[in-house]
Parts: sequence; structure tokens; C-alpha cells
Amino acid sequence: MPYPISGSHANVKRMMAERQKLSKKPGLGEAIRMAGMTFAGAHHRGIDDARNIARLLPYIVGEARLRR
Repeated sequence: MPYPISGSHANVKRMMAERQKLSKKPGLGEAIRMAGMTFAGAHHRGIDDARNIARLLPYIVGEARLRR
């Protein structure tokens, strides 16, 4: 079966770990906690996961620093 996702994509877990100088890639829930936030919505519900990832964008692109 061919790979169903065409084009390029960004691995935001990898990007966040690199930009925040983390030794391992955090899961979404852990990343939200590390940023001092509370997870909004239900885990693994597509729209809620997407919204929470969007809230993490400043940390993913390196414009903000995690509290750890």
C-alpha cells in the first residue's frame, strides 16, 4: 500500500525537543504540562489535539522557553 500522506510534513515533537534542548521528545500531554498549561478538551480527539498543538507553537518554533 502506498504511503497515504503526500508532500512534506513537520515532526513537531522532534522540533520542540530540538528547540527546547530536551533529551527526549515529550508527548502532547507532557509538553502542555511543561509549558505550564492545562490540556484543553479530550486527549486523542483530533480537533482538541490540533488546538493544543497550536497553543504550543511558540515553544515548537523556539520563541518561548519551557518551565520544565
